Amino acid sequence: MNMFCPNCGERLKDGDKFCANCGCRLPEPIAEEPVCVKAPEPAPEAPVPAEAKPKKKKLGLIIGLSAAALAAAAALVLVLFVLPEQRRVKRYNEGVTLLEEKAYDEAEAVFAELGSYADAEDLMAYAQRGVAYEKAKRAMEKGNYAEAIRTFEADPDFEEAGRFRNRCRAALNVEEAKALYDAEQYGEALAILNELYKVDTEGRFTDEAERLSGACSDMLHFNEAKALFEQGEYEQTLELIDRYGLQGMEGAEDVVAECTRRITFGKIDTLMANGAYADALALLDTEAGRQIPDRAARVTECKNRIAYGEAEAALKDGRNYDAYLAFRALGSFSDAEGRAKKCIVSKPKTGETYHNGSFNSSAVSLTIIPPKDDTCTYFKIYAVKDGKETLVSCAFIRSGEKVTVKMPTGTYLFKSAYSSGDWFGETDMFGDNGVYQRLKVNGADSCSLTKGKWELKLRQNVSDGNVETASENRNNF
Repeated sequence: MNMFCPNCGERLKDGDKFCANCGCRLPEPIAEEPVCVKAPEPAPEAPVPAEAKPKKKKLGLIIGLSAAALAAAAALVLVLFVLPEQRRVKRYNEGVTLLEEKAYDEAEAVFAELGSYADAEDLMAYAQRGVAYEKAKRAMEKGNYAEAIRTFEADPDFEEAGRFRNRCRAALNVEEAKALYDAEQYGEALAILNELYKVDTEGRFTDEAERLSGACSDMLHFNEAKALFEQGEYEQTLELIDRYGLQGMEGAEDVVAECTRRITFGKIDTLMANGAYADALALLDTEAGRQIPDRAARVTECKNRIAYGEAEAALKDGRNYDAYLAFRALGSFSDAEGRAKKCIVSKPKTGETYHNGSFNSSAVSLTIIPPKDDTCTYFKIYAVKDGKETLVSCAFIRSGEKVTVKMPTGTYLFKSAYSSGDWFGETDMFGDNGVYQRLKVNGADSCSLTKGKWELKLRQNVSDGNVETASENRNNF
């Protein structure tokens, strides 16, 4: 049967005379079998000491008594001493068993009944400690940590009282941290929870504390992010929210959206200030960009600036008419109207503007005679040989004038452009306001010119002129 030290509660081994834990002298084992006691000597009777333990004794030979006297004495001892002693032994062992089973309240009653018998008083005191301990455990399980901790702290060496004390402290820390969290004192709550990990050595309440600790940390970081937002540090705000995964926090979605909008607005301002209008226009077409207050005006500004830049590039490349159209389309934007006028080129004087040096000869003298009206003419001559066309001469003919071109004999193709409008240079000529034609001689695109003088009358009745015409694309002129 398992026994416990009456002083410290340490489990004992059979045959121990001293407690291995506290060194207390242990009572001798108590047997439950009937005890035979030697008959009293003729000397005066004396009471049995309370600390005496019942022992199993051998029946000795009784000398000097008759058999009848011996029997009578034995019967008297059995009645007056042995039977009550057996009951005390039995109750004592019942109490020990109850202690072993941790039925402290029942054990207390048993040892209280035994009074000063053996070490019953010590065991009753131990049972009372157990009663208080079990009561504290029940209070702890019900969440009455403050009540429980008082008992555990008063008797920290009893069984697992020290461990349960730490558990109660941890629970109280969590409750305090919750109250601080609800009061939005997140730093103070986090400090309490950090202390919790030093106290709660078992890891009890860890999940709950981890959740609360995470919530406190998130709130501290989110408050930091909001402070950065108020300072206009939108990039840092987004970086902090992303670093700590705060997107799910209440209000975080609005903060992220507003930061994104303001960052986008700032980028649009910077791009427009640096002349990167195409990039700014692309941002204006994003979800954030579409929310900028003066978006319509900015879109118009960017488009106009892009068109203005394209017009300038066209003008620089000599595409005066394309530049002219682009500037005209911009209307009153900036100085577009003035730039459009600069795209118009002064008309050259009548005469050749280009002559291919490979075709220097006076064998053929060709005089080109436009009609006498308010139009100007731009004329090109191509030499045709083996299916290949080679530009020989370009000539500008003002209204009412004519021009003579000299060249070798050969087969030639003629193109004529005319208009009463503006001149945009030899690349764009009269623009879309001009008429562009390819001349046909007797239905053919080319004709052979032999040595001599020739006249070419343009845009006259067939009876007055000597050529027909077919429309030509300006870009192929």
